[in-house]
Amino acid sequence: ELRQSSHNVRECDEAVKSAADAAVQVLLDGISASQQAGEFRAELSMDMLALALSSTMHGLTVMLLDGLLVEKKASSSIEEVEQLMTQVMHAVTQGLVVP
Repeated sequence: ELRQSSHNVRECDEAVKSAADAAVQVLLDGISASQQAGEFRAELSMDMLALALSSTMHGLTVMLLDGLLVEKKASSSIEEVEQLMTQVMHAVTQGLVVP
């Protein structure tokens, strides 16, 4: 939407960067709070945790937008997509290996 809202490439790039920076800050704040609460492993850097979480969401988003998830139709509701994203993030944050 940001890219389509402006015909000025420079304005568009600045708006996209600003939105991306704000989203990353929300993620970093959440990671920091989770580490302080003892919910996320403290020995992993915030940068590593942010990379793992954001790359997971990016990949899932691309798969949803490209229609690559058989069980998710193009007309999935926002609530269904949010539920799927929550389940995926839960799997990532809980780990995939049995302790």
